[in-house]
Amino acid sequence: MADAVIAASRASDGELVSAAAFTLGVVGGPGAAERLVELLGQADDDIRYNAAIGLSRLGRTEAFPTLAEMLSLPDVAVTGDDPVAQSARYKRALVVINALRATALLVDAGPEGIPADVRRLVGELAGDPVGDVRSAAVALDRKMRRVGPAGG
Repeated sequence: MADAVIAASRASDGELVSAAAFTLGVVGGPGAAERLVELLGQADDDIRYNAAIGLSRLGRTEAFPTLAEMLSLPDVAVTGDDPVAQSARYKRALVVINALRATALLVDAGPEGIPADVRRLVGELAGDPVGDVRSAAVALDRKMRRVGPAGG
């Protein structure tokens, strides 16, 4: 199965590659982690983000730079009933929450390896204006403090 998903991850269709990156993180298998590391170099945000989340599911720390990128996304201001801004804010919240969940998987895998910048970003998100982001960040921050010291 992993071979077929790896082949799909080499397609020219960005949505297919993004879905393949997500799937590789779920199914794993021979070559999955190596392909996900390669996908971290893609220009498309969705592909990179799915690759980082997939690597986190596999316990691979190569995900950290992209997770830090995801955790750094700024909130989107929404004024009035602007559906474009509301959609952008919602997507940003989903990306950040998924990055928090992926980071939690890596904390479970070995908390001593959590980079200081990721710990700092999680701490900053504890004050995020979006309630779901804030609560996920507070929970992860508590978990990181409970399980171990900062890594590199």
